[in-house]
Amino acid sequence: MLALTALAAVMPKHLNVSVNFYGGADDSAAQLDKFAKSAPFSFSVRSQGYDDAPGLGYSFIDQSRFVEPYRAATFQVTGEVKNCSWSTSKDYPEGVYDDFLVSEDMGSLYASGSGVKAFVVDFRSPGTYSVSLTCNMEDGTTAELLDTVNCYYVRRELRQLSLVDREAFLEGFMTMYKTGRAEGAKKYGKHYKPLSEFVNEHLTAAGQRRVDHIHDGIGLVTQHTAMTLEFELSLQAISPRLAVPYW
Repeated sequence: MLALTALAAVMPKHLNVSVNFYGGADDSAAQLDKFAKSAPFSFSVRSQGYDDAPGLGYSFIDQSRFVEPYRAATFQVTGEVKNCSWSTSKDYPEGVYDDFLVSEDMGSLYASGSGVKAFVVDFRSPGTYSVSLTCNMEDGTTAELLDTVNCYYVRRELRQLSLVDREAFLEGFMTMYKTGRAEGAKKYGKHYKPLSEFVNEHLTAAGQRRVDHIHDGIGLVTQHTAMTLEFELSLQAISPRLAVPYW
């Protein structure tokens, strides 16, 4: 189950040394596929920590172009390549994720490097990132590839979480239990809410004798989804790499 914080299809864009291989907004899927096959090299990328295949079956998810926020992602260049310079960037704001009080070593919107065929990037928030690779080929030419990578949070079943993530989730839960609104907001930012506020919110909406606002009728799913997302945002203010698991 994906936390679909951004909905963007993977639209590859490529450019080689002698002919422009890139897709504009009006290009068809067939043309983009043609451009991709014409590129002299390619790459794959995968976030570290899990061996599963999140997003499998979703038509807009390309497993070789999928990463998760705040998890080191390893890029591997394939083809007759000596070495490459590279850069990644995100062209629009992060929204609520801009507000997380995180250190610079916890991910970036922009990164770059050179002289490698493999490299690691920490993506800081959900969304679509541009990837640029300029590589020295074995035949002495230089080629450039422009592409995109999609970054999503992933919800996993509680028992499938790594030991590190499961402990971080439980520790975050306990932090929300023990830490009040003022102290938590000062330490973790404005999206922090203590667990007591979620309890009161639920009781107030559901506890009236004559009407239950969040369990009776079609509001059941939407109301609980909204509360879960708000809870998750508070949890991510504490530990930005987490998503609320299901069970």
